[in-house]
Amino acid sequence: GALSVSWCVASLARSRSARSGSGARETSRVTRSDACSNLRRIRHPLAPRPRRADPRLARADARSDTTDDQVHAVNAVARTTGQVRIVGAGLLGASLGHVLTSLGVDVVLADASRTALSIAVDYGAGRRAGAEDAPSIVIVAVPPDATAAVVLAELAAWPTAIVTDVASVKRGILDDLIAVGADLQRYVGSHPMAGRERGGAIAARADLFLGRPWVLAPSAVSTPDALWAIENVAADAGA
Repeated sequence: GALSVSWCVASLARSRSARSGSGARETSRVTRSDACSNLRRIRHPLAPRPRRADPRLARADARSDTTDDQVHAVNAVARTTGQVRIVGAGLLGASLGHVLTSLGVDVVLADASRTALSIAVDYGAGRRAGAEDAPSIVIVAVPPDATAAVVLAELAAWPTAIVTDVASVKRGILDDLIAVGADLQRYVGSHPMAGRERGGAIAARADLFLGRPWVLAPSAVSTPDALWAIENVAADAGA
């Protein structure tokens, strides 16, 4: 500001006056670079104060720069085997698609919304489900009020597949499945405790589950193989 410039000019004037004196040797000389370097240290009283960096934003930026290769530097080979079908291409479903696809797993996607499905496929979360699919694991990632019905339909459509869901509620879904006589040996409820401030396939990311808790909620008759398969999915996701 004006105060800084005035100080710089005055310092230069004092320097010239000292050099043109009686010939006495200067004990201190203020050079142009010395004087004007103070411009960086003097702030006008009305100038806005610099904002301090928020460490939370720094951590968020560091996390947002994480690549798929960094996320899976340890899990270079997928523990999940066979084809994985994901029903629901929102934030959780598409993010799981990204992480499994990055490990070489064959992921097929299905969604009632053609727009959501197109976005997830275009962004690389998997491919569209087709008539020739034969999934070994089905992941239901739809809203909780529709989860039980979709789980039941997937158990019926794929009689050899293990089915899980990622809904945030578990007891009500299990009660609904028990009430209709679903094959609970192939069903394992689960809940990855992860999310973002935004939803939808466009906000999906492969590192969404990295370091996050993932709760497994098997039924009383879920087989060890079913439980192990869903644990492998969680591990591949980085949970």
